[in-house]
Amino acid sequence: MSKLKNLTLRFIPLCLSLSVSLGGVAGAVTLEEAIQDIDISGILRYRYDTGRYKNENKIGFQNGSGLISSNQNHRWLGNLNFKANIDDNFKAFIQLRYGPTKEGGYGNSSSNITDTSKSLNVRQLYVEYNNPDYQTSVKAGKQQMDSIWTENYYDGLVATGLKITNTSLDGIMFQAYAYDSYNSDEQGGVGGDMGVYKDYNDPKSSYTQLPFYEKNLYGIAILGNHEILQGNLNSQLWLSYLSENVFFYALNLAYSYEFSENFSINLEGAYLGNTIQNDFEKKVDATNGNFFGAKAILYTYGFDINLGGVHYGDKNKYSITVLEDTGNLNVLGGQQIFYTDGSHLSGDRGENSFIYGGLGYTFDKVRIGADVAYGETKTGISGLGGEKLEFVGKVSYKYSPKLNFLAWYSHINIDTNDLSSASLDSKKNTVRFQTLYKF
Repeated sequence: MSKLKNLTLRFIPLCLSLSVSLGGVAGAVTLEEAIQDIDISGILRYRYDTGRYKNENKIGFQNGSGLISSNQNHRWLGNLNFKANIDDNFKAFIQLRYGPTKEGGYGNSSSNITDTSKSLNVRQLYVEYNNPDYQTSVKAGKQQMDSIWTENYYDGLVATGLKITNTSLDGIMFQAYAYDSYNSDEQGGVGGDMGVYKDYNDPKSSYTQLPFYEKNLYGIAILGNHEILQGNLNSQLWLSYLSENVFFYALNLAYSYEFSENFSINLEGAYLGNTIQNDFEKKVDATNGNFFGAKAILYTYGFDINLGGVHYGDKNKYSITVLEDTGNLNVLGGQQIFYTDGSHLSGDRGENSFIYGGLGYTFDKVRIGADVAYGETKTGISGLGGEKLEFVGKVSYKYSPKLNFLAWYSHINIDTNDLSSASLDSKKNTVRFQTLYKF
């Protein structure tokens, strides 16, 4: 951590000097003025993860993308953000990242080391222009995509490109974007958050990253927030084109209504579809994707009760729903079930139908909850699909607005068939402890 601290302390004056120099193009500013115009934010995260399988061959978990598969690992992650005014209506943003590390906590493992060599990397770097008269902003450079097809928190997919945002209409935000490349070095590869595939007809085939991530992405979005029937309606309409491969479209509607101080309800539904083109269809043996999901949450006297379900995928061909991990979808349930074989939203072969529900209770700053998810994955391939059941227990403690603690346990059981068509249970147990600090 001393190396991280030294690098951080060296970078801050460098950032200040850069801000002063760029600002000096239009007019000289003092160092004191430059410091006042710099916003510093970020996150620090620690995770302790353990995942154990009942069967050594990991039937139902062989893809591995998104799964916690290692024993007793310590993982550290830090994002440090600097945002500076460099001229009238212009700002520069840079994000430095440390990690994520994977440090051993299991004595018999060859990875049982404490990583002190990982350095800071530039994760995001862009210039932002804001025009208050037209309520329009433009971001150009390496930036987190923040779309319905990617994660929108501190670990989402980063792309190099341009995003234009306009909020001139009350309650409506318009976006247009174009991206050239993605941070597959961080999010991609086998076991990463980006989609992978294999030829199940070839016994020697292994998982490979989907080929379309090397193509450009163009799109628009219309995001709305309105008061309707004394409740709040949040709407999202997304359209994107991944050059020569896939045309994406998505609609998400979320409605919340407060009956009284101790009784409220949230309803949300999502549809994500896509039409594939010849290049992708031929390379991956894929078909068009369709995802339907809905979820309802009831809040009353400290309790929260949720119920939902999803249907997506194709049992005979590959299909995709999102570009990274599970995207920015709030209609999902369970914890690890969407990372099992045949069920990956980032690309998989399997027709999936799941229902789920949960119950939680919050007192003061602590929430205790339990969730269950059940469904089936049909693949047309012996040993790949099957009935799936997941139980999840969670405890979270919101110590302050900036500091949160989380612990959860997941048990998954997959009832599938081996090559002789005999019933086979495959089980996985997972534990995570997490500390997250935001500043």
